[in-house]
Amino acid sequence: MMGTCLYVIGEHPTVVRLTAGPSFIMTGNGQLGSFTVYAPRPGNRIALAHEDDSTVVWKIVATNGYFKGTTVGGLVIQYGRVPAGYLQLVPNESQVAPALPSGAVYSFFAETTNAPGAGGYFYMDEKGPILTFIPGLCLTLKGGHEVRLKCGFVGDRTYREPTNLVEVVRKHQLRDTTEAEKLIEAEFCEPTKDTSK
Repeated sequence: MMGTCLYVIGEHPTVVRLTAGPSFIMTGNGQLGSFTVYAPRPGNRIALAHEDDSTVVWKIVATNGYFKGTTVGGLVIQYGRVPAGYLQLVPNESQVAPALPSGAVYSFFAETTNAPGAGGYFYMDEKGPILTFIPGLCLTLKGGHEVRLKCGFVGDRTYREPTNLVEVVRKHQLRDTTEAEKLIEAEFCEPTKDTSK
Protein backbone atom coordinates (compact mmCIF):
# COMPACT_ATOMS: atom_id res chain seq x y z
CA MET A 1 0.00 0.00 0.00
CA MET A 2 2.89 2.28 -0.68
CA GLY A 3 1.79 5.78 -1.63
CA THR A 4 3.08 7.73 -4.56
CA CYS A 5 5.63 10.46 -3.90
CA LEU A 6 4.62 12.82 -6.69
CA TYR A 7 1.19 13.99 -7.81
CA VAL A 8 0.10 15.63 -11.02
CA ILE A 9 -0.81 19.31 -10.55
CA GLY A 10 -4.59 19.68 -10.27
CA GLU A 11 -5.12 16.23 -8.82
CA HIS A 12 -6.39 16.07 -5.26
CA PRO A 13 -5.48 12.68 -3.78
CA THR A 14 -8.25 10.67 -2.20
CA VAL A 15 -8.41 11.05 1.59
CA VAL A 16 -10.44 8.71 3.80
CA ARG A 17 -11.75 9.09 7.36
CA LEU A 18 -13.57 6.37 9.29
CA THR A 19 -16.71 6.48 11.39
CA ALA A 20 -18.92 3.83 12.96
CA GLY A 21 -20.09 1.04 10.70
CA PRO A 22 -17.37 1.12 9.49
CA SER A 23 -18.17 3.97 7.12
CA PHE A 24 -15.50 5.47 4.88
CA ILE A 25 -15.86 9.22 4.30
CA MET A 26 -13.92 10.41 1.27
CA THR A 27 -12.61 13.66 -0.13
CA GLY A 28 -10.68 14.34 -3.34
CA ASN A 29 -11.46 14.86 -7.01
CA GLY A 30 -10.91 11.38 -8.47
CA GLN A 31 -13.65 8.94 -9.41
CA LEU A 32 -14.06 5.72 -7.42
CA GLY A 33 -13.48 2.74 -9.71
CA SER A 34 -13.56 0.12 -6.97
CA PHE A 35 -13.50 -0.23 -3.20
CA THR A 36 -12.18 -3.32 -1.43
CA VAL A 37 -12.02 -4.48 2.20
CA TYR A 38 -9.61 -7.24 3.26
CA ALA A 39 -9.64 -9.48 6.34
CA PRO A 40 -6.73 -11.42 7.86
CA ARG A 41 -6.29 -15.03 6.84
CA PRO A 42 -6.34 -17.72 9.57
CA GLY A 43 -3.25 -17.44 11.76
CA ASN A 44 -2.91 -13.68 11.22
CA ARG A 45 -4.48 -10.72 13.02
CA ILE A 46 -3.50 -8.08 10.46
CA ALA A 47 -4.73 -7.88 6.86
CA LEU A 48 -2.77 -6.23 4.07
CA ALA A 49 -4.58 -4.84 1.05
CA HIS A 50 -3.31 -7.60 -1.22
CA GLU A 51 -5.00 -10.81 -2.35
CA ASP A 52 -1.78 -12.85 -1.97
CA ASP A 53 -1.72 -12.01 1.74
CA SER A 54 -5.31 -11.49 2.89
CA THR A 55 -8.90 -12.37 2.04
CA VAL A 56 -11.17 -10.01 0.11
CA VAL A 57 -14.38 -9.88 2.17
CA TRP A 58 -16.15 -7.06 0.33
CA LYS A 59 -15.59 -5.45 -3.05
CA ILE A 60 -17.69 -3.05 -5.08
CA VAL A 61 -17.04 -1.73 -8.59
CA ALA A 62 -18.53 1.09 -10.66
CA THR A 63 -21.52 -0.24 -12.60
CA ASN A 64 -20.77 1.75 -15.77
CA GLY A 65 -17.09 0.79 -15.86
CA TYR A 66 -13.89 1.51 -13.99
CA PHE A 67 -13.44 5.00 -15.49
CA LYS A 68 -17.03 6.09 -14.84
CA GLY A 69 -17.26 5.95 -11.06
CA THR A 70 -18.69 8.57 -8.71
CA THR A 71 -16.46 11.49 -7.69
CA VAL A 72 -15.07 10.72 -4.25
CA GLY A 73 -15.56 14.24 -2.85
CA GLY A 74 -18.31 13.81 -0.24
CA LEU A 75 -18.79 10.12 -0.99
CA VAL A 76 -19.54 7.89 2.00
CA ILE A 77 -19.13 4.14 1.64
CA GLN A 78 -20.69 2.08 4.42
CA TYR A 79 -19.28 -1.42 4.68
CA GLY A 80 -21.75 -3.94 3.29
CA ARG A 81 -24.09 -1.37 1.70
CA VAL A 82 -23.74 -0.96 -2.04
CA PRO A 83 -24.10 2.70 -3.07
CA ALA A 84 -25.97 3.80 -6.19
CA GLY A 85 -23.87 3.38 -9.31
CA TYR A 86 -21.97 0.34 -7.96
CA LEU A 87 -22.35 -3.41 -7.86
CA GLN A 88 -21.00 -5.92 -5.39
CA LEU A 89 -18.43 -8.42 -6.68
CA VAL A 90 -17.43 -9.98 -3.33
CA PRO A 91 -19.36 -11.69 -1.93
CA ASN A 92 -21.67 -12.28 -4.87
CA GLU A 93 -24.59 -9.89 -5.14
CA SER A 94 -27.07 -12.23 -3.45
CA GLN A 95 -24.96 -12.50 -0.29
CA VAL A 96 -24.48 -10.14 2.64
CA ALA A 97 -20.97 -8.94 3.47
CA PRO A 98 -19.59 -10.89 6.45
CA ALA A 99 -19.35 -9.30 9.89
CA LEU A 100 -15.94 -7.93 10.87
CA PRO A 101 -15.17 -9.39 14.30
CA SER A 102 -13.41 -7.17 16.81
CA GLY A 103 -9.78 -7.76 17.75
CA ALA A 104 -8.32 -7.77 14.24
CA VAL A 105 -6.83 -5.22 11.85
CA TYR A 106 -8.52 -5.02 8.45
CA SER A 107 -7.40 -3.07 5.41
CA PHE A 108 -9.13 -1.23 2.60
CA PHE A 109 -8.26 0.26 -0.75
CA ALA A 110 -10.20 2.91 -2.67
CA GLU A 111 -9.03 2.65 -6.29
CA THR A 112 -9.67 5.88 -8.13
CA THR A 113 -9.19 7.31 -11.60
CA ASN A 114 -7.91 10.83 -12.42
CA ALA A 115 -6.30 11.16 -8.97
CA PRO A 116 -4.40 8.90 -6.56
CA GLY A 117 -6.46 6.45 -4.54
CA ALA A 118 -6.20 5.74 -0.83
CA GLY A 119 -5.76 2.74 1.39
CA GLY A 120 -5.18 1.99 5.02
CA TYR A 121 -5.69 -0.17 8.05
CA PHE A 122 -8.44 -0.17 10.63
CA TYR A 123 -8.82 -2.07 13.88
CA MET A 124 -12.27 -3.26 14.85
CA ASP A 125 -12.68 -2.30 18.47
CA GLU A 126 -15.82 -3.25 20.40
CA LYS A 127 -16.79 0.45 20.26
CA GLY A 128 -16.12 0.84 16.54
CA PRO A 129 -13.36 1.07 13.92
CA ILE A 130 -10.03 2.79 14.60
CA LEU A 131 -8.04 4.05 11.62
CA THR A 132 -4.41 3.13 12.26
CA PHE A 133 -0.95 2.67 10.77
CA ILE A 134 0.95 -0.61 11.01
CA PRO A 135 4.68 0.17 11.03
CA GLY A 136 7.27 -2.13 9.53
CA LEU A 137 4.94 -4.40 7.51
CA CYS A 138 5.88 -4.76 3.84
CA LEU A 139 5.42 -7.27 1.03
CA THR A 140 7.97 -8.71 -1.38
CA LEU A 141 7.68 -11.02 -4.37
CA LYS A 142 8.87 -14.55 -3.62
CA GLY A 143 8.15 -17.61 -5.73
CA GLY A 144 5.60 -15.71 -7.79
CA HIS A 145 3.62 -14.55 -4.75
CA GLU A 146 3.77 -11.56 -2.43
CA VAL A 147 4.93 -12.50 1.07
CA ARG A 148 5.30 -10.50 4.29
CA LEU A 149 8.60 -9.12 5.49
CA LYS A 150 9.80 -6.39 7.81
CA CYS A 151 10.42 -3.12 5.98
CA GLY A 152 14.01 -1.96 5.73
CA PHE A 153 17.23 -3.27 4.31
CA VAL A 154 19.24 -4.46 7.31
CA GLY A 155 18.98 -7.17 9.94
CA ASP A 156 16.36 -9.89 10.25
CA ARG A 157 13.64 -9.19 7.68
CA THR A 158 11.11 -11.63 9.20
CA TYR A 159 7.87 -9.82 10.03
CA ARG A 160 6.23 -10.80 13.30
CA GLU A 161 2.84 -9.42 14.25
CA PRO A 162 2.94 -7.40 17.47
CA THR A 163 2.14 -9.27 20.67
CA ASN A 164 0.06 -6.36 21.98
CA LEU A 165 -1.88 -5.38 18.87
CA VAL A 166 -4.18 -2.95 20.70
CA GLU A 167 -1.20 -0.99 22.00
CA VAL A 168 0.25 -0.64 18.48
CA VAL A 169 -3.14 0.38 17.07
CA ARG A 170 -3.70 3.08 19.69
CA LYS A 171 -0.12 4.39 19.44
CA HIS A 172 -0.50 4.81 15.68
CA GLN A 173 -4.14 5.95 15.59
CA LEU A 174 -4.84 8.33 12.67
CA ARG A 175 -7.40 11.00 11.86
CA ASP A 176 -7.33 10.22 8.12
CA THR A 177 -5.24 8.50 5.46
CA THR A 178 -3.04 11.54 4.79
CA GLU A 179 -1.31 10.94 8.12
CA ALA A 180 -0.36 7.43 6.99
CA GLU A 181 0.83 8.75 3.62
CA LYS A 182 3.20 11.13 5.41
CA LEU A 183 4.67 8.24 7.41
CA ILE A 184 5.12 6.16 4.26
CA GLU A 185 6.65 9.04 2.31
CA ALA A 186 9.07 9.78 5.14
CA GLU A 187 10.30 6.19 4.94
CA PHE A 188 10.39 5.67 1.17
CA CYS A 189 10.45 9.03 -0.64
CA GLU A 190 12.78 11.34 1.27
CA PRO A 191 16.42 11.44 0.14
CA THR A 192 18.68 9.04 2.03
CA LYS A 193 20.80 10.82 4.60
CA ASP A 194 24.56 10.39 4.40
CA THR A 195 25.51 8.64 7.64
CA SER A 196 29.17 8.07 6.69
CA LYS A 197 30.31 11.41 8.14
